[in-house]
Amino acid sequence: EDLGMYFQGAFEQHRRRDCMVVACQAGISVNGYFADSSYAFRKRQHVHEIAFHTVTASFPSAVSYEFLRLKESFPALVFDCVPLPVAYCRALSGVLKGKELFVIDIACDRTSLFVVREYAIGAFSSFAHSDEKDRERWNILFSQTLDDFFPAGGIPANVCVFGENQDIRLSSDFISRSLSDFSHEKTFTINRMRGSSFFGGESFHGALGEGDAPLAALLYYAVE
Repeated sequence: EDLGMYFQGAFEQHRRRDCMVVACQAGISVNGYFADSSYAFRKRQHVHEIAFHTVTASFPSAVSYEFLRLKESFPALVFDCVPLPVAYCRALSGVLKGKELFVIDIACDRTSLFVVREYAIGAFSSFAHSDEKDRERWNILFSQTLDDFFPAGGIPANVCVFGENQDIRLSSDFISRSLSDFSHEKTFTINRMRGSSFFGGESFHGALGEGDAPLAALLYYAVE
């Protein structure tokens, strides 16, 4: 409860007032080191600093206004806005039965990387890139960003790959070689996420295509 109050207070202090902002916790560090939420209270007397790592999503003012207008027009409806990685986290935890996961989400202009542990995002990072066919540059940025995960306990052996950007195709060998330097694991299971991956292979008569994994994750999250 105390950590929740600290997080909400920091969010209110730093958030922009001219747009709608959603913030979700993606790990906690105590005295500069990643830790689970109970550590601060087991070793309370030794805690000098608590930092929250967050995933944030913001909307332009015009979009924020439309959301507020909809809420006022339909007060009985519940509008749930979450960053897509949070929907991935919930859906993947359900489909893969709570296994520890490393997620690679390649969108058209940004790649997000995050760890899922105990049904929650444990560490998160991302990098921007162009949508041009510059695989070598993407590979360099990807390898550099992996540094962020070593202090967070390393990278799990189960890997889930999403890819809106079809110009970047990761081979399983490249993923395994890249991750091995930042993990205690030596072999990795690479799961290529498709629209049907969240429903036992069911595509609902083709309604969920190969590239519809984000939509399927949102559907799974919505009916969870």
